[in-house]
Amino acid sequence: MKVRRTFLAALVVGTAVGMPLRQAHAGAGYTCTFTNDTGHNDLATTTLTKPDGADKIVIAPSKKKGDGGSTIQLVTKDINCGSACNNNVVDLGVRALGNDIPHTAGILFNVSGGKAAFPSNGKNKISLGSLFGPIGQLTFNQSLGIGLVELREPASDPTACNTVPLAGGNKCTDGKVYAVCGFKVPVDPSATCAVDADCKLITAVCDTSTTPHLCKTQTCPGGTDAECNSGHCNINAGTCCSPDVGTGCP
Repeated sequence: MKVRRTFLAALVVGTAVGMPLRQAHAGAGYTCTFTNDTGHNDLATTTLTKPDGADKIVIAPSKKKGDGGSTIQLVTKDINCGSACNNNVVDLGVRALGNDIPHTAGILFNVSGGKAAFPSNGKNKISLGSLFGPIGQLTFNQSLGIGLVELREPASDPTACNTVPLAGGNKCTDGKVYAVCGFKVPVDPSATCAVDADCKLITAVCDTSTTPHLCKTQTCPGGTDAECNSGHCNINAGTCCSPDVGTGCP
């Protein structure tokens, strides 16, 4: 594994990852659930098929010798990856020692029956020490910021994941993103509408069949742009879209 000195603010990824940015320290763990990454044009074919929140990443400090100070557990039940089930990537970013480092590290995992397992031990839990070895000591007892965590489709070059931190244009994290670590924003009961103009997105219309009336994505069952207030129909999904707001126009 190649390791550059600038990694001192990076490897910590194993100790604290997630979204949004927050501090993590010894004695505290972190759990973050994954949601499907939708609403943009370059969508992956891999999806999470169970309700959002069924899949998560768990980061926990460990005092066990050889663990490198932390363990990482990827709990998944429903990754629908088709034939692209090996060499998926956990794409991790952190802030440490005053530096923001996106794409800090890419951790390979395989999927079988919807469940993830790290190839090095065949389990869904792995230690920082077994991933990165003694270089983990560079960040012991440092304040770590939790950055963005993404699940990506297979790396075009899995061996590129051996370098930490990852360089720009690397072939470890070039697979399409299919899930992100965060939380799903629920419907606000007070965010009601009376007419389409009350809905802030140009791709949404007011559903007057509900009580209270709520905004919903406008559909275009005929597959024509004229059916949409935005002037764009995603014929594959049968819903209106807009390139300006990144709502999945093909």
